Amino acid sequence: MKKSLLFIFIIMMAIPYSGMAQMEKGSWMLRGKFGLNYERNNTDIMSTLPNYPNQPDIVESVPSMEISPGVGYFVSENLALGIEGMYGRSRGRFSNSFSETTKLITNTFGIGLFVRKYVPLNDKISFYMEANGGRDWEKPFGKNEAGEKFNSIKSNSVRLNGILGFQYLITKNIGLDVYSNLIRYTSKNTIDLIRDEKIAAENQLSLNLNSHFGIGLNVFF
Repeated sequence: MKKSLLFIFIIMMAIPYSGMAQMEKGSWMLRGKFGLNYERNNTDIMSTLPNYPNQPDIVESVPSMEISPGVGYFVSENLALGIEGMYGRSRGRFSNSFSETTKLITNTFGIGLFVRKYVPLNDKISFYMEANGGRDWEKPFGKNEAGEKFNSIKSNSVRLNGILGFQYLITKNIGLDVYSNLIRYTSKNTIDLIRDEKIAAENQLSLNLNSHFGIGLNVFF
């Protein structure tokens, strides 16, 4: 992933261009982000599969992807406020005392707000800092070695993120982003659909500098 982002940056730097983007007060931006994350987690099977109580569970890996379209408005020069939607999907594998490997797939839908502050370095490149937060709804389901699917829980969460990135202007009105999600806080509740009751609540603060990278495209008008 790092090599791909470096390659994109080198190609963009080779494109001749001069002029500033329309990031002054009163301008709008349409944007789309695509992010990748990779984590290795240890957890308890009670937090994901309540049908198997008191069974230890080890998640081997949790790669995930995230797509976030949004629209923003510049309330002052280089400062934009906006709203965005989100769809994410993660795939993990865990093993338990039954000595079988089970896939765990989670689809996530969300909506939230963001504030982004640009710091231009020249007429092409700007660094930016962004804070965003929102509400997410997760629908995980498991799939065993026989191919059988099961789904007995759902989750909802509140998230807050701190992002650092830079933008390269392909044209006056189009910018390419490369960013990293530096810090993330989530407050999550998990509900057992069979018993219709909350079975888990967790709060997590994580640093993601080396595991979460993304690219984005912005259109200014």
